[in-house]
Amino acid sequence: MTEILRTVPLPLVELAVGAAVVAAFAVAILVRRGGLDRAGAARILLAAVLLVIASVTILRSSGRVASAGWINLVPLRSISELWTDPHLLPGPRWQIYGNALMLVPVGFLGTLAARRVSWIAGLAWATATALVVETVQFAFALGSVDIDDVILAAIGGAVGAALAVAAQRLSRAWGISASRQRSAAVRATTGP
Repeated sequence: MTEILRTVPLPLVELAVGAAVVAAFAVAILVRRGGLDRAGAARILLAAVLLVIASVTILRSSGRVASAGWINLVPLRSISELWTDPHLLPGPRWQIYGNALMLVPVGFLGTLAARRVSWIAGLAWATATALVVETVQFAFALGSVDIDDVILAAIGGAVGAALAVAAQRLSRAWGISASRQRSAAVRATTGP
């Protein structure tokens, strides 16, 4: 993660984060007015999150990465090296956490974007995102290609998906539903 953050042009990240914030406000307004359902809102926000991830991981100059071309296809090798090497600690542990945390929103929003809320959808979105990132990094020599990044992304996606499923269950338990909110909004605009 620190390798990535050192190599990304800051204006690109700022632009992507700015676009994500604008998308979030637009979604909030559309949901508030009843013009967008849960899945539609999640899809728009998912696209914004994917834009931010692409700006951090893919959309940068290939000549600025020191480890470009390094490939690890042995599961858990990089994680164990980063976790146990006494000369590298504590900084590289943040790379482990960062690779997992970066895909939590993808798992969360991917779960909510599905027609039927299921943690498998979020896990699939996060894993597919990581596979696309690693494939593009390999194809264009944009950085190291590491199967551990995909594993960490899947873990982050699973956490995000579990949070989305829990949020959905809590909203049902508390009686919060999109149809109730929409009908209340319609009654408020049309009168009793």
